[in-house]
Amino acid sequence: MKIAAEWVQFEIPYLLQVEDSFEGNESARFHSRVRGVPAELQFKKEAREGEEGERPGMMFGQVEGDRLGNVSYTKVRVGFNRQLLDALPDELNGDFEALKEGSPTKWLKNLDGREGRIIRAAVDQVNQFLEVYRASLGYYWIRGVSPSEVVYFMRTTVSKNEDTYDHGTMYPGSALTPGTSTIDEKAHDTIEARLDTEHKVPITISLRLDAQDKLDLGEYRLAVITAGTMFEAFLKDGLKDLMAAQGMSDDEIESVFVDDGDYTSITTLAKETVPKTIHFDFKETDQFEAWDEETRKMRNRVVHEGYVPSEDEARAAYEAAADAVEFLTDKMVERHEELSN
Repeated sequence: MKIAAEWVQFEIPYLLQVEDSFEGNESARFHSRVRGVPAELQFKKEAREGEEGERPGMMFGQVEGDRLGNVSYTKVRVGFNRQLLDALPDELNGDFEALKEGSPTKWLKNLDGREGRIIRAAVDQVNQFLEVYRASLGYYWIRGVSPSEVVYFMRTTVSKNEDTYDHGTMYPGSALTPGTSTIDEKAHDTIEARLDTEHKVPITISLRLDAQDKLDLGEYRLAVITAGTMFEAFLKDGLKDLMAAQGMSDDEIESVFVDDGDYTSITTLAKETVPKTIHFDFKETDQFEAWDEETRKMRNRVVHEGYVPSEDEARAAYEAAADAVEFLTDKMVERHEELSN
């Protein structure tokens, strides 16, 4: 079958105040372009149904802060012509496996293959629309969606003689555990112990998870900023613990990090305070160079210039910060052991 177009349909958790355009109403459709690839966007508003059959979404419309689409939502259909399809390598067609023999629904293992790239392209088009829609109407709660949040996609392939073929595709992301599994005893005890303390979760762990979350959601500016904050919080906490172990007073420790109300720069701490406290030259390591180039400088561009990083840049910023944290953790443990002997 010679393919003329591909359509991808899925749900987004917002009731967009645009006219329905699935059936006719062509003037209400939108046309966008992402990385030079054109697409047509069609929308259809829907409302959730309650236990008694009520449909509050039809009464209230878009509910402020309804980020999960519990009241109302919108179906979106994204259409691509041959420009996108011709750019996809033919060999990328083994990227799914059947849920069960004879099932029309395919489960994507990743988004790197042909089907995955079509779905990713559709989500990118919708996210660009949502960004513009959000800014135009001031709806702060609206954000882009990720394929693993959407999960289910209905694709329609249109042939040159206008025959159509509908097929469902599911992308559940990376399945971590079977649905019936439970945490082990160690994880249970860790949770129980943290619930019994005043400070439930170390800030470095929270920031690490926050950065990973922002990467998954495609919020790359926040991912970079959070990665930078993660490293800075870790380094300061680790250095303060070591200084206290070396007998420095609270006032002496505080003076290292704050001078007349101004915070000591993270670069100064990494280059000068680390050697004095941990007794090795961090700035001569690959981990420092990667953090300095990928995390610190990128974070400064985002914060001070309003730069919007790419996915690759955001991931590099996070990975460099995480690697530096892991590297320095080992060095700090070694130093604590030296001090205790």
